[in-house]
Amino acid sequence: MKNKQYKLLQKYPSLPGDWEVGMVVALVDSVVKYSPIVSKYCNYKISKREVENFPYFWEEIDKKIPEFITRDGVTIYEDDMYYFVAKDWSYGSMYALHGIVPNITFSTFELAQKYVKENKPKFSEKQINDAIETNFQFTHHLIDVESFKETLKIK
Repeated sequence: MKNKQYKLLQKYPSLPGDWEVGMVVALVDSVVKYSPIVSKYCNYKISKREVENFPYFWEEIDKKIPEFITRDGVTIYEDDMYYFVAKDWSYGSMYALHGIVPNITFSTFELAQKYVKENKPKFSEKQINDAIETNFQFTHHLIDVESFKETLKIK
């Protein structure tokens, strides 16, 4: 059975004085009473009926546990879709599964695609060294960018 949790939306007179809007309670005592989940509040218990039948004061909260956070900062939960980049630089989408945390993830297809474009190796060390040697102008210590791009065939 799922252990329900509720968040206090608004205080009312019969609540303990230290209970605050936003605090969370969970079922305790053989699932007939609710009590705060944080020890800073007094350990007062209120009836299940008082919490579950008054949505003006209490809101059930989803207790989904985050699976991971993507490189662009989005929290992914089980069954959420995300985009990944594989070791072979291919990319695609998947639904999150509990306990499986991929290495390179994003919240959008475009971000995964951009990551591959910006990070996938395109040239060998020899090609880069040859291009630098061919296009380095010793007098100004600058690289002729257009010649460098042409040597590497960059558009």
